[in-house]
Amino acid sequence: MARWSTLCERAFDEMGDIVAGAKVNADEDRMVGHYWLRDADLAPAAEKAKIEAVRQHEVPAFAAQVHSGEFAAPGGGKLRTCSSSIGASVVLTGR
Repeated sequence: MARWSTLCERAFDEMGDIVAGAKVNADEDRMVGHYWLRDADLAPAAEKAKIEAVRQHEVPAFAAQVHSGEFAAPGGGKLRTCSSSIGASVVLTGR
């Protein structure tokens, strides 16, 4: 149990660093923020503005296209399930 406790403590410390803005994407020398989509208040100001714009305009516009049939399933049929993935975050909706 002590090993697990140590690993969990390390994971929470590292997540705290990520939330605080550590640049953990070494290849691109930038922060990561998939979780910003769940809580935009944690994002830097410029990213927060982009997230809010997508939430307020692009997501509703895409949803309207799906509901109207403008965005259709392959072969032109009605889209019954829509899966959206950003990194490890997946949202699955269906009717």
